[in-house]
Amino acid sequence: MAVPQRPGAPLSDLAFRQIVENSHEGVWVLDSGGITTYVNARMADLLGYSPAEMIGRTAFDFVWPQDVERGLRDWQERRSAAGGRQAEFRYRHKDGHPVWCLATTTLLTGGDGRAAGVLGMFADITERKRVEEALRASEERYRSLFESMSEGFVVGQMIYDEAGRAVDYQLVEANPAYERLTGLSREASLRQTMKQLVPTLEQTWIDRHARVAATGETERWSAYNAHVDQYYEMYTFRPAPGMFASIFMNVSDRKRAEEELEQSRRRLTAQADLLTAIIDNIPVLLAIWDPEMRSFRFNRHFRAILGWTEADAAGGDFMSLAYPDPDYRRQVTDYMLSHRSGWRDLITTAKNGSRLDISWANVALPEGWSKASRSRMWTATSSGRAARDSN
Repeated sequence: MAVPQRPGAPLSDLAFRQIVENSHEGVWVLDSGGITTYVNARMADLLGYSPAEMIGRTAFDFVWPQDVERGLRDWQERRSAAGGRQAEFRYRHKDGHPVWCLATTTLLTGGDGRAAGVLGMFADITERKRVEEALRASEERYRSLFESMSEGFVVGQMIYDEAGRAVDYQLVEANPAYERLTGLSREASLRQTMKQLVPTLEQTWIDRHARVAATGETERWSAYNAHVDQYYEMYTFRPAPGMFASIFMNVSDRKRAEEELEQSRRRLTAQADLLTAIIDNIPVLLAIWDPEMRSFRFNRHFRAILGWTEADAAGGDFMSLAYPDPDYRRQVTDYMLSHRSGWRDLITTAKNGSRLDISWANVALPEGWSKASRSRMWTATSSGRAARDSN
């Protein structure tokens, strides 16, 4: 504690005592045996005592039990060394809770130059210690998460050329999953720039990280790395200007499965297009319907011969149009729903009102297609008389 002096005159004992008593720091004086000979009000208040309760007691009566051994060592060293000394100790408050203090001690000597005691100045650092411990615990939790997370996590510093263009980046942190997900050495990645490690690195990796490092805008993106032949999904944010942090996953298996599914979809679409072309161009009448006979699909030959279209059948009562007689319609419906194989001649009414004698056969389609009626045409007159087609 710096004590101001009046020019040309020593400070009076009364003035000195007033300064000590009103100091914001605790003042503690011990004799050569470690017995308290003086404490100011601030020191006593720090530990919850009155000055009178502390006088005559050893300093170690107030030290936190786990710190006593260290305190004894410090006391022995303090008695044999001149000059100032600082150390952090825990003391026990009168109500039992710990009080952290930063102790600055000075050896006191007598007229003969021998050690006569120790003067200590004490600052309460309990709150600082509490914050430090909270930060340490938080850091340990995040470090544990960092080390054990299944996703890769990296922190990098962008590298710019003289014109200010981003040309590379250097990783400054990478978790263990980084090595597993990329196949790149974690140690080498922290020692070399990314372009040194992967000379063929795609420019998009530099550009995307540089954009986040420059703007601070978080981005979700995906990219392919040819060097390791892997796809990655990235979540990138900026921890500080010129830097980036990315959490990433290797999504190669998913990407390749999606590509295979897309290829399968294209093949199925091509097959469906081919089948549709065959159905529409085959020179026989084809009709496909659902089990409830509410939805019909006709091929081009059917529409050309009978004139009916899907739009005509959209009302859900196509059977009444093609077979207006109720009794006959019931017979046709029973046949169509019977799934019986073989051909059957049926009189079918065309859209223009003519009645055609057509030979029909039920054909079961694979599951999901319901039932189909496949036909070949027999020529017929409008009166209904029929003759076999020469085809």
